[in-house]
Amino acid sequence: MNKAKVTISRRSNMKGNGKIYIDIKDASSSIKICEVSMEYADFAECITGMSMSDADVEWYPTEYGVQRYGKKLEVKTVIIDLEEGQHSLPKDTPDEFFYQHIPEGWELNYMGLSSQQPHKKHNFSICRYVDSKECEE
Repeated sequence: MNKAKVTISRRSNMKGNGKIYIDIKDASSSIKICEVSMEYADFAECITGMSMSDADVEWYPTEYGVQRYGKKLEVKTVIIDLEEGQHSLPKDTPDEFFYQHIPEGWELNYMGLSSQQPHKKHNFSICRYVDSKECEE
């Protein structure tokens, strides 16, 4: 059985929408599994013992199905020296630019993708999902 991380929140940027959100993520990989939203009244009934309370659920399937659940997310930063006069990524093929600098078995970290361009260097993050034992080695 896999472990999960659960967050119950009221979205502060959505004041007045009257909903409570329950996010469930795989504990090891941090992949979001689903989000449950409930009206305040339904949530109150649920936590006070009412069974079968109404809720909406949004599933977050991944292209990998469940094969990454239970695996550890490992993230690394890649730093590339830019060529003289190059200050930004190619606009038409940024993925091709990234992938020529990514070791086999790793992929571009799309969960929170961000890149930085300090002077004459380009930083971005890569990730892979490994068994917990493999990550400890």
